[in-house]
Amino acid sequence: MLARNIGCCLTLMMTLAPAVCRAERDIVYSARYYTPPSSRAVSRWHLYRINPDGTGREQLTRGAFHHLTPLWSPDGRKIVFVRMKPDNESESPASEKRSLCLLDLRSRRITALMELPEYASLNYRWSPDGRTIAIPPFSFSEKPSVLLLEVASGKVRRIEGAQSAVWSPDGSRLYIASRTGGGRIVFTRDGKETPVSARLRHPLWLNNRTLAGYLPPEKEGEAPALQMLGADGKAQRVVSLRLATPPDPEEDPFARGVTGLLPVPGDPDAAICVVNNHDSTVGILYRFYRCDLKTGVMKEIAVGQFICWSPDRSQFCTAPGRALGPYGRRPDGTERTVWVAPLQIGSAKTGKLRVITKGAVWTLDADWRR
Repeated sequence: MLARNIGCCLTLMMTLAPAVCRAERDIVYSARYYTPPSSRAVSRWHLYRINPDGTGREQLTRGAFHHLTPLWSPDGRKIVFVRMKPDNESESPASEKRSLCLLDLRSRRITALMELPEYASLNYRWSPDGRTIAIPPFSFSEKPSVLLLEVASGKVRRIEGAQSAVWSPDGSRLYIASRTGGGRIVFTRDGKETPVSARLRHPLWLNNRTLAGYLPPEKEGEAPALQMLGADGKAQRVVSLRLATPPDPEEDPFARGVTGLLPVPGDPDAAICVVNNHDSTVGILYRFYRCDLKTGVMKEIAVGQFICWSPDRSQFCTAPGRALGPYGRRPDGTERTVWVAPLQIGSAKTGKLRVITKGAVWTLDADWRR
């Protein structure tokens, strides 16, 4: 009987071991790993899963399409992403035809959810219950509308004139920002609406009771600010933003404005301000500042294409703007180069970065599983 029980325990341990190992691979990212210079094969952007220490890399998608912008479902069992037909004349993934797809990690089945219209951006977000995906329009869209996709049924609800839709952390409320100004808070349970007079750019729920949004300066030379808004729709305090370290007099980090607000997981008194630094095809794309919402002081924590946090907030994941890297030599002996951008892990405390990908790779985006 004892031997039988030991055998059962060993069998159970062997069954669970792969699951435990896989659970540690909690970063999903989209990247192009170049084939060897001597190969005639064409590389694409695909999805990969990797441990934060760089081990256990696993390729999740294959084929002739590009796969971009992965986002974990709230339960960590699925990944939503974009499938795009390659444009052979473009160095970057570009196509007018884009599909939103869903990867089930248990079955490895990929399901096409919907074709994305031209005006739809890739800044989509899951609802906290994992039932709905909100797809906002590009900021420059002439006729914006937010799409709410019900994942199980495939039904799409279109909110005309909306620039963004953001769920509260518990999913009980949805803030809808209007393109023309103002917005409304919708109770998801009964559909009751509360009008909001203040116009928030890049709205962000700090907790279930408070929203924050960017207020661009009204006059030249005036400091940008964040507007706080209660769940009752009433405007609260305004926090003026200022840099912890004085900037170079010849360089205004706010010249192109704040292009996004991101949460700091588990910290309602802080937010990440994303400042556009992109003025060419090479170099720093965005600067990310941690903003103290009590004082408005902004401290730069990273530069790169994106930023996502580890669940405990001790680390973040990013990739630098693309740069030219070596890629073998031509028959005449001259060096070949390709665009590269490695996946990096940074310390939230020190900002120190370490590369966790190997070889010639061009990373575009990533998400850290909660």
